[in-house]
Formats: sequence, C-alpha cells, structure tokens
Amino acid sequence: MKHGHDLGVDLASLKAAADLDLPLLAEDYINLNGKIANTHDADEFAFGGGPLPTRNIQESWSSLRNALQNLLGQGGVDFENVGFTLDYVINLYKENDGAAARTLANTWNDPEKRPAANVGDEPQSKPLPAPKFAH
Repeated sequence: MKHGHDLGVDLASLKAAADLDLPLLAEDYINLNGKIANTHDADEFAFGGGPLPTRNIQESWSSLRNALQNLLGQGGVDFENVGFTLDYVINLYKENDGAAARTLANTWNDPEKRPAANVGDEPQSKPLPAPKFAH
C-alpha cells in the first residue's frame, strides 16, 4: 500500500479529478440540461397541436426530450457528488499522512507538476446552477 510521497502524488491526480475534471463535466451536463429544458415551449409551435398523428409525434418527442433533459441533469449532479466524495477522501488521507499531505500541496501548487489536462481550467459557475428536471 502506498503512503507518504507516493501517496501524495496519487492524491494530486485524484484532486485534479475532484476539483477540475468532474466539476467541468458537471457544468457541461447541467448547461446542456438547461438548454434542452429551454426547448420545451417550442413543442406546440413545432407540432401545432394538429391531428392525432401530429399529437402522437409531439408526445413521443416531448417524452424523449424530457428523458434526455433529466439524464443530463442527474448526470451533472452525480459528477458533482463524485467530486465532493473524492475531496472528502483526499482530506482523510491528508489528515492521516503528513508526508502525503506535503507532497500533495507541493505538487498541486506547482503548475509544472499539477496533473491536469488544462492547468487553471476551472468551472465558470460556482456554485453550479441547479439542473432543470422535467416532470
């Protein structure tokens, strides 16, 4: 089992996922969720509430859109929660392994060592907006 310096380096990778990657994914999913939610009002215009075949298409379309909207909203919430959980685990390790905590701090605070695809890339919305769920 890893500890000390080696664990600190691994914790830095987890921190990148928890503080950068997962919040960015959550933000993307929740933003897409909101954009899809905003299409709800166009159903009547698009399908015109016409004859029965058109209404059936509208109902199917609305159901599909609502399912995708809810999937994206829940996915955003789930990505955010996984990030919170990883932060919790990282903090537990930091409290119990001083060498790992020091290595994590040194690695995280050095842009050359920080394990992230886009150093400094952070979610634009803090806190993230609440997802919009269809009923």
